[in-house]
Amino acid sequence: MAKITNKIDANYGALFNDNYGDMVFNPVSTRESNLRRILDVMLESTVHDIDDLDTSDYDIDAKLEHNNVGREWMEIIFDYPAYEDAINDALKENEDGIPQKPKFLMQIRDYYRRAKKDLQILPNCQDSIKENSTAILDKVKNYYMEFLLGRDELREHYDETNVQFLVAYGFVECKVLEKPLKA
Repeated sequence: MAKITNKIDANYGALFNDNYGDMVFNPVSTRESNLRRILDVMLESTVHDIDDLDTSDYDIDAKLEHNNVGREWMEIIFDYPAYEDAINDALKENEDGIPQKPKFLMQIRDYYRRAKKDLQILPNCQDSIKENSTAILDKVKNYYMEFLLGRDELREHYDETNVQFLVAYGFVECKVLEKPLKA
């Protein structure tokens, strides 16, 4: 059994003093580390001015129903909270004190708008968004996958599930699909 110190290195991995046997890797820990690396690289290449981003509260179940989200994406959205802390940690201020969360949210909102345009969905047409919610979510995921697969430094960190969790994060933060109107 390996002894693990309580120190974490710059790559968000545990440091080992001695190794006395087989290593057992925690897939959640590995996925969190990969999510952080993916976000670091994504945010380096994003050049947005930060504007007002409404992330006010709403009911997730109501948003899922409002947008007619398919079963596969519902499962991803329900599994996403296991990685929410890792994503939020990666989106804190960078070394220059610049908050990264608004930057990421603007990027994913841009991908959402691009997906609607590519799918020829008219602005503010909720019926069309409902009919195409799975295709929209898939397109946003695919835009990120294209970006990530084009970056050599991310190939070892690439995992489609990580990208799906990032899209789920955008959904929860109301940058992908539409928030239900308040009654």
